[in-house]
Amino acid sequence: MRILLFAGLALGLLACSGETRPPVATDTLAVVPFDSADAANARTLPSTFTPTATPSLVETMPSLTLETLAGETLSTDDLRGQVVLVNIWATWCGPCRFEIPDLLALQDTYGPSGLTILGLSVDEAYNRDAVVSFAEEMQIDYPVALVGADVVDQFGSVLGLPTTFVINRDGSVVQRINGVVHPDRITPMLEDMLGRD
Repeated sequence: MRILLFAGLALGLLACSGETRPPVATDTLAVVPFDSADAANARTLPSTFTPTATPSLVETMPSLTLETLAGETLSTDDLRGQVVLVNIWATWCGPCRFEIPDLLALQDTYGPSGLTILGLSVDEAYNRDAVVSFAEEMQIDYPVALVGADVVDQFGSVLGLPTTFVINRDGSVVQRINGVVHPDRITPMLEDMLGRD
């Protein structure tokens, strides 16, 4: 137990340090802790979720057709011309839950200027009702789709949760954020990409 706690704390310190981690050979994703208290509660994705992608950053947003929790069909190709934050998360991930209010605030502030947030929940498919209930409880008003490893793999290197990809108007992936999105750090980039001062 002490070894697990120590490993979790070390991972938390590394994740919070802002340094780039070397690729990790693993077939599961870990929660990227946002503080040492959460590190003790770190959890991995279910064993049925086994991404096969090699650690890398895709150059463009994958062309996907997704069914949102609202039952609508969403094509990522239709998001061209907008700045997109693709947020990969799960309901059981503490840091994921922590950042949702900030994502909602970013959507409210920058949505009218062309920002779209797309949530990709990696909760097990049989937990659809739990994800819908959670989205309603958190008042998530951006599109959310329940996805598996086949979709996550198309983004390349997703080693932990949450992971957010910043995509510019032409569909190019300009940044991957491992861990919680900090609005004060991302706002200048978003304002530049959206042409706001």
